[in-house]
Amino acid sequence: MTEAIAAAKAEVLKSVAHPTRVLILEALAEGELSAGEVAEKVGAERTSVSKHLACMSETGVLGRRREGLKVYYHVAIP
Repeated sequence: MTEAIAAAKAEVLKSVAHPTRVLILEALAEGELSAGEVAEKVGAERTSVSKHLACMSETGVLGRRREGLKVYYHVAIP
């Protein structure tokens, strides 16, 4: 493994190293959800969940698709 690959893997691990993010991943493992639906499932404020979703999307852990005004998230890596 090269140092670049190790660094990329470390970024992914850092992006999920928060209890709320683990709950989000577990909720999304069941299927695609909107940010509001994720917030309901994990019992957290929507603004907080949105920040967590953005962080995990930036590192490629989550994928997203837009449908009208809603954005739906899904787990992008196994």
